[in-house]
Parts: sequence; C-alpha cells; structure tokens
Amino acid sequence: MVSWFHDKNQKAIIALSGGVDSAVVAMAAKKALDKNAIAVTADYNTLSADELKSAKKIAKELNIEHKIIKYNELDNIEFEGSSSEAANVGWLVTNINENTKIGNEITRALNVLFK
Repeated sequence: MVSWFHDKNQKAIIALSGGVDSAVVAMAAKKALDKNAIAVTADYNTLSADELKSAKKIAKELNIEHKIIKYNELDNIEFEGSSSEAANVGWLVTNINENTKIGNEITRALNVLFK
C-alpha cells in the first residue's frame, strides 16, 4: 500500500474514522507522502466520543496532520431517512466550504470520490 501511494499520488486526503482500516491507510499514506498526506475526521452529531478520541490518538501517533470537520447531520433534511451517500456527501462538501478553512483540495477530492 505504501508503494501504491508513492507511485500514484503526490497528495492524499485520508478519511480517518478511528478504526483499524483507516489507520492502516493513513499510516501508508504518511510513510509514502509524509507532509503531503492529511487525515480528516468528520465529527458528526451521532459519532461516539470513543471514535473521535481514537481518530485523534491515531493521528497523533502517526504524526499526520489531522483536520476535524464538525457538523450535525441531523440538520440536513436530506440525511433523515436517506440511504444516499451522495446526498450526504454533497451536504458535507457545502458545509466544508462554508464553515472551515480546510480548502478546495478536500472539496475536489470528495467530488471525485462521490460523482
């Protein structure tokens, strides 16, 4: 996985949930890309405190830049009863643009992933 990041990417944004899978991906991206890899965790209303704590701990141990995006998915009319990830991600992208300083790179990455 490290060589995949090294060969294919110049920069990477990793969705860090606090679980093992995303931690392994974040570690590989950090090893391959160093400061060109950042981790992002969505701190949403229904996220457990343990998951957020775990994501923060993993990012610190990996020494990877970590951005936390706070939002309340229950405020999103499209979220309730919706099984559409694209609708929820679309709302998240709008929220990122309006409420954080993370920048256009995350927005572009999310748009590529969910279009």
